[in-house]
Amino acid sequence: MTRFSTYSPTFETDPFYFNTNGQKTLRAYSSPFNLSKYDNRKWMTTSDDLDFIGYDIDKQRHFTLIKSEDAKSLNKVRPYLFEAGLLGSNPEGLYKPEK
Repeated sequence: MTRFSTYSPTFETDPFYFNTNGQKTLRAYSSPFNLSKYDNRKWMTTSDDLDFIGYDIDKQRHFTLIKSEDAKSLNKVRPYLFEAGLLGSNPEGLYKPEK
């Protein structure tokens, strides 16, 4: 018995990566990143700035899912997925990009 994937291109599986404007935002992903090396800095509970983690993630190898010129032609996330993705969120705390 052969099993076929429901989704073919990888970017079809990204509807849950969207911003508050409903734009699909997943363009690339990084290789696995071990956060335990920051445990001594109490990264999980500190209220201090955690930019150092972001800088290290940026140094990781990244894999492109879609070219930036192709991203312009992506449809917005479907309304029912947009609503489901924001369930339980606090709108006051969400980043709101410029339109």
